[in-house]
Amino acid sequence: MKKFPISRLSSFFQHTLKDSFVVIGRGLHSGQRVSMSVMPGETDTGYCFVRKDVKHKNNEVYALWHNVCDTFPSTTISNSSGIRVSTVEHIVAALHACGVDNARIVLNGPEVPIVDGSALPFVQLIQATGLNKQDEDRFVYVLKKPVEIREDHRFIVLQPADSSDYSVSMDYSNQSVAQQSYSLSLSEHNFHREIAAARSLGLDEDIALFNDINTVHGGSLSHTIFAQQDNFLCEEGLRFSNEYVRHKLLTCIGDLALAGDPILARVDAHCSCHRLNNAALLKMMHSGDNYELMPLRMWHQRREDFRPVTSKKAPVRLYGFDQETARG
Repeated sequence: MKKFPISRLSSFFQHTLKDSFVVIGRGLHSGQRVSMSVMPGETDTGYCFVRKDVKHKNNEVYALWHNVCDTFPSTTISNSSGIRVSTVEHIVAALHACGVDNARIVLNGPEVPIVDGSALPFVQLIQATGLNKQDEDRFVYVLKKPVEIREDHRFIVLQPADSSDYSVSMDYSNQSVAQQSYSLSLSEHNFHREIAAARSLGLDEDIALFNDINTVHGGSLSHTIFAQQDNFLCEEGLRFSNEYVRHKLLTCIGDLALAGDPILARVDAHCSCHRLNNAALLKMMHSGDNYELMPLRMWHQRREDFRPVTSKKAPVRLYGFDQETARG
């Protein structure tokens, strides 16, 4: 019998933080100084961002696939009142990989602090804070068939599996980056050791585009690696020889975590981006024929003899979403 990796698949129950922690820093795109408090969350609430700087009474934004409103240059979510939170992928990836199902994330600005450009500070704070087991069951998405998005040479494919495995590759004309690939079986240990420390990277063409559309006001060599044709520019130097593709894998984990529950899938992605990652989730959620959402304990009982069963209707847990509106 297969054993679960040490991950969100190793406990049948939801978990939240034991206590709160605070992160203060600047937003990469807004340049604003932001204070972010990450607090324990109630069961079945997922990751709820709260804009306390906004006077509107509807200042909660849930980190879910159907709330993604922009994917360039980072993942941005919004609610029905147009309240937005940007650059959510790093903190969401850290919470997801560390086994946190529910968290309340309070901000006094429009964007998650970039800190050092990676997810490592968030992982370290989550691990130092610790987790509490909650009373409700943890759910998982079990894929019934592959889900594929292709755009020219770019693609992302989600295939049915009994764990969460990622294989990400890239091929750029920039000689500093060139061809890179990396694979990971997702667990807290693997994420912390191999992925969390990888920082954001910008190419020469990205820098020019960011300047043209005025989207990066908090950029710095302390948290971003700038790849020129024959070398890298950053204060610290590279943390990994293939740091760029590792960061691509990090953001893929964060983007797909917006499903709201872990997806049992083998993820293969080539030159993917936030937009394609979200498109894969949208396609997966479009039809209940693509997946089954079930308690982890049920899947654990069935996993040895699970076979895809066609179902016209499958439940989708829409945290912070009007169920009646969703049915309409």
